[in-house]
Amino acid sequence: MEGLDSSYQYFQPQDPEAKGAVVRAAIRGKCQVLALHGDLPVIFCPHVLVSDGKGVHVLAFLLTGELDLVKEKWRSPKRWRWLALDELAWASARPGPWRTAPDPPPFPPGSTVEMQALADAGRSRRRTAPLTAAAAAD
Repeated sequence: MEGLDSSYQYFQPQDPEAKGAVVRAAIRGKCQVLALHGDLPVIFCPHVLVSDGKGVHVLAFLLTGELDLVKEKWRSPKRWRWLALDELAWASARPGPWRTAPDPPPFPPGSTVEMQALADAGRSRRRTAPLTAAAAAD
C-alpha cells in the first residue's frame, strides 16, 4: 500500500493466536478492535470469547463495518454480531470508548465461554481513574 509505513501493524496478515491475543487483551482492557472482516474494515467492542467445535468466536458490538448500522442508534441491539476469529484477516486494539447495548444475542449452541468482559449490559463504562477498593465494592 503506497504511503503507509511498512512497519505499520494494520493490514499485516496474522495467525489465529495473534488475533486471539488482540481480542483477549481488548476484552480485558475494554478497548475497541479494528479488524478486517472479509473485505470490510470493522470497528467493534469485544464482549465475550467462546469456542465450539468449529472455532473461536467473539461477541462483538459493532461500531462500524456494515452500511445498515448508519441508521442505528449507538445503543441499538442490532449492533451485536458473533464474529469468527478465522474470518478476521487481522485485528488490532485501538483507543476509544468501549460500548455495549441491551439484548445481546444468545451464545452459539455447544459453545464454551473462554473470556467475558465484566460490565452491566446496556451501559458503557469508562474508567478515568484507578479502581479503588471502595469503587470495586460497588
